[in-house]
Amino acid sequence: MSFLYVGQIFKSFNELYFTVTGKKFGGGKGNKESAEREFCRHFKYDFLRNTDPNEKSERKLIILEIYDTPLAYKENRGRRGSYSDFLRPLILMKSEFSGKIHRFYNEAGVIGRYVHHLMENSNVFSNLNRMDPYEYNPWKILEDDTSAVSEYKRNFFYQERKIFIENLNALQKAGLLKWNYYHMLIPSVTFDIEGTKYSRAKENVAIHADLSRMERFWAEIREDKNCAITHKALTCLHIFTDEWINTLRYDDYTSLLALEKVKRHPILASEQQEEAIYNLGVFMRQLTIKKCKKMKCLPPVNEVPNDYKFFDNPIYRKTYYNLEKDYYPWLIGCDVIWREVSYQVTGTDEEINEYLGYDLKTADPQRLADNLSNTFIKYMGAHMEKFKFTAQDYDDLIPPAFGRIPIINPTPLCRSVSVTNLHKSLKGLYAV
Repeated sequence: MSFLYVGQIFKSFNELYFTVTGKKFGGGKGNKESAEREFCRHFKYDFLRNTDPNEKSERKLIILEIYDTPLAYKENRGRRGSYSDFLRPLILMKSEFSGKIHRFYNEAGVIGRYVHHLMENSNVFSNLNRMDPYEYNPWKILEDDTSAVSEYKRNFFYQERKIFIENLNALQKAGLLKWNYYHMLIPSVTFDIEGTKYSRAKENVAIHADLSRMERFWAEIREDKNCAITHKALTCLHIFTDEWINTLRYDDYTSLLALEKVKRHPILASEQQEEAIYNLGVFMRQLTIKKCKKMKCLPPVNEVPNDYKFFDNPIYRKTYYNLEKDYYPWLIGCDVIWREVSYQVTGTDEEINEYLGYDLKTADPQRLADNLSNTFIKYMGAHMEKFKFTAQDYDDLIPPAFGRIPIINPTPLCRSVSVTNLHKSLKGLYAV
């Protein structure tokens, strides 16, 4: 950089680029950002008007400092993107967060207009006074949803979840936060009294019946060499066994229910229980495949699809949820288990602002949330042909202009009346 000197002035960035590289600048935002990153390793420069209040030109540049040794290269790939530009500032605005992913989006106001629309135009929130609205998942599949709407919701939420985790990973790699998954579980210590809104604690007879059933089932599957679960994993999740591994014991838990006057209360899974829950998930997928395919043995673990591919199969999905509902209360002594996310921002304000390229305090959270909502909706619109559902009849299919097209499954979502109406509603709310 011997051809540069402190105080040197250039009429424009193009002139600076030509002086440094000997080539004419080809233009393009990406090319300029790449060149600027490299220049800043070797010298410091700024607009002349920022150092000289009498300067009127908005293009002139001045060299402020030249480094003897180039600065270390700062990786910048992946910082910009259609999702990250809006999501990462929203993540970093919260110093910490723990909860379900859809709760984060609700608190941030992502798809907030749609949630508000549901509040005003349906009975979803008829019991709002007893419900935390942030806990409502707008993509939860309801009984009266068509198969097409169910598939639309599933893919929308999968995209939200995938993008959220990808951006947490990127921010953690940049040293700006730390995050992890954890599970919550609700022990099956009560049962609802049929025909009433009340519940009653399980009696010893029912508890012993559940434990006996669990042991009989274990005796059946223990000989299967492909079984992904162990007896220890089952009992460490079962609050009625001596092997239950959690700081909150049975007596403490029932006292907590009585104190808070609730039928159920979630418990944070212990570290040992986390490993057991992972193996339980694999085993339940094994069991589902075995029942659906009427196999004699459980399928090998390496042949069990991952979560997304597995739940992409509607038959597997329905069977799995039915098995959970039927098996969990006696197999592991839990009514339900679910996964949440926790993160803590560790970067300083200076580090965050440098990473983003602007002062986070100047960002408008509502604008970010609306832009992110818009991006998700556009994504779904662009994939309506790719995402497919199983059409049962012509009731939910858009009729062709002439004649009748036979049902050929799987059918693209764009042919569904119910999905087209739902997507049109979302587009209208965000002027997509």
